[in-house]
Amino acid sequence: MKKTKCIAIICALNKEVQAIISILGEVTLIEVDGFLFYEGTFKAKKVILSECGIGKVNAAMLTTLIIKEFKPDYLINSGVAGGYNTSLKTLDVVVGKNMFYYDVYSGFRRTDVRYGQIQDEPFLFSSSDDLINILNDSSFDLKVGDIATADRFQTDRKYLDELVQKYFSDLNILAGDMESASIAHVCYKFKIPFIIIRSISDVIGVNQEQVYGNFLERACHNSSVVVKELLEKI
Repeated sequence: MKKTKCIAIICALNKEVQAIISILGEVTLIEVDGFLFYEGTFKAKKVILSECGIGKVNAAMLTTLIIKEFKPDYLINSGVAGGYNTSLKTLDVVVGKNMFYYDVYSGFRRTDVRYGQIQDEPFLFSSSDDLINILNDSSFDLKVGDIATADRFQTDRKYLDELVQKYFSDLNILAGDMESASIAHVCYKFKIPFIIIRSISDVIGVNQEQVYGNFLERACHNSSVVVKELLEKI
């Protein structure tokens, strides 16, 4: 008998979760160690959805639990992010090719460790090429590039520009968030193919508070629509 595929989807915010639930329809609520998971089906695939909360530790903890408990074939991170590349517009959808930390330094007396890299771990954590290729034929105008992660809601454009110029000028950084690299890092450790899909809720340093509030819900929807197309094709 052919094994039913299991797809895990992790979101940081409840609005992001609700956008995915609208795709799945009827779901069953499961509690594991105090964490809530929504189980549903889509195109004969089992889907496990959960809200990790904001930040790297929350994201890593929930990713570990969902992998160990449900053993997914693939993991998707869906949600919103702040745009960094000036060509991006609010509500654009970014697919993370490489994720990295920009608030890490552990290279003291180590010339082989980059700024942003944890010793003895990769500098970049890469989404599955197979999953990215599936979306290459998407009907959406997706932007594929790198996503920077830190435990910081980034509003200081000057700070980030200087950091990128000094340490990350070789990367194609499209967006910044507070969870993607942690989710990618855990998937790398457990050898789970993953992909990061984020819609731009605001552009870093450009009237963020007002823009984020006005576009958050629509950005959640845009990301979920791309997730739906991916679920149809996996």
